[in-house]
Amino acid sequence: CKAAFITFDCNLDISYRDALNFSENFLQEGTILYLDDYRASYKGNPEKGVPAVFKRFTEKSQFKFEDFLSIGRFGKSFIAYK
Repeated sequence: CKAAFITFDCNLDISYRDALNFSENFLQEGTILYLDDYRASYKGNPEKGVPAVFKRFTEKSQFKFEDFLSIGRFGKSFIAYK
């Protein structure tokens, strides 16, 4: 079963890592990933926290990810493609 939309609302970087890795099995072209609190930690530093975890995930994934919508002040979404 493939997903159209997957939302992540984790409080720890390791939880995001595990959830993103698990979600790889459900991705297809056009799947939207929403990461709550994407910019909430480390004062928005993209080299730390959720942005860093997501970057490491994208480097290993069979998919590529395009920025989609920012949600509120801290959330961000991406669209998967090949």
